[in-house]
Amino acid sequence: MREWLEWQGREFVEYDVELDAAARARMQALEGGQHTVPVLVEDGKVVQVGWQGRGCVVGIPRERTDVDRNKEVK
Repeated sequence: MREWLEWQGREFVEYDVELDAAARARMQALEGGQHTVPVLVEDGKVVQVGWQGRGCVVGIPRERTDVDRNKEVK
């Protein structure tokens, strides 16, 4: 989608919703709780989810557990 928007000469802002929790929350609010990227939003409304029939589901971060801590290499 990025390349297509650039080719069209359209200005856009790209967010990394896996690293930016606030951006992820905005995306989920706009998508009704979905976790699929990319999302094209114009004038505060979702215009398109996915690209050319495909999308990726972004993981929901979870808190580390004791099991995770025990797996760390020390």
